[in-house]
Amino acid sequence: MSKRIKWIDFGKGITILLVVIGHVSLGLFLSNRFNTNASLLLLLIEILYVFHMPVFFALSGYFFKTINSANEYINLLKKKFISLGIPYVAFSVIMTIMKKIGGGSVRTPVGITKFINIYRLPIDHLWFLYVLFGIFVYLGFLSLYIKNDKILFNISLIGYLIITIFPTDIYLIQRVLIWSPMFMLGKILRDVKLKSYITYITISGYVIYLILWMVFNFKTQISYSTPGIQGIIFPISIFFAFSVYSSINENSNFFEYFVKCGRISLPIYLMHAPIASIIRIILLKVGVTQVFVQLFIGVIGAWFISILIFEIIHQIKFLDFFLYPMKYLKQKSN
Repeated sequence: MSKRIKWIDFGKGITILLVVIGHVSLGLFLSNRFNTNASLLLLLIEILYVFHMPVFFALSGYFFKTINSANEYINLLKKKFISLGIPYVAFSVIMTIMKKIGGGSVRTPVGITKFINIYRLPIDHLWFLYVLFGIFVYLGFLSLYIKNDKILFNISLIGYLIITIFPTDIYLIQRVLIWSPMFMLGKILRDVKLKSYITYITISGYVIYLILWMVFNFKTQISYSTPGIQGIIFPISIFFAFSVYSSINENSNFFEYFVKCGRISLPIYLMHAPIASIIRIILLKVGVTQVFVQLFIGVIGAWFISILIFEIIHQIKFLDFFLYPMKYLKQKSN
């Protein structure tokens, strides 16, 4: 495996861990059971949320290739519809069932009506798959006619500005136009060797952003639908992540561990949120109200239980199909 691909896997591994920490923190914050630590939780949430999803979109865009024909575009959409759509629907079913069983213990109940509407409104963390597919539809179509990556990026940036000034209630359009520039930035950075000073510049920008946020806001986390001017932190986070991830020493157990985790980042992403919710609910029911204990157990539990469940599912072809459908469809076609 090439160095660049290996550090991309490492980046996915580290970033998915940050996603887990972020979702556990958000769950604690929104539960309204830890009001004395609310400000600390909100700060942690902002630190993580301005970083992990922008970076994930950029990492997803790293391997994007411009489309050369209508047939190639159709094949791309078929592939992404299957590889993203089947896990999306499968875990929408799981989330609906689990929330139904959870009853009054869950923060956001999901009924059959909401499940039926997943074609236009995703359930919880599954929005990433939904929007990622939309980005492939949008940028794949544009790349049929525009082969220059920088022009594609500029067009996606114009889309970001337009949808920021004139937001829409159509979920897919709003978020696709918001996140497409981050996706394209990942593709552009594939051909750029970042200098070491980029790390220091971007970490400085990251810290300055957080200070300004604490001074002028410190009440709400950044919006993923309408980030507005605050969205400037997204590319800063991407440059910072890419500069750090690509410079990590590969000859360490730390690196190899997160490379392995990066290769299964999608299953971890799909499974960690419901697991984290179950852990939080159980801990609250047995009287664990210390926020740091909740945070520690929630993160460790969601992380390792997700990996354990994946290892079990991966041994059962029928279940593994819902995580990696293309692998089995390719085998069948061959």
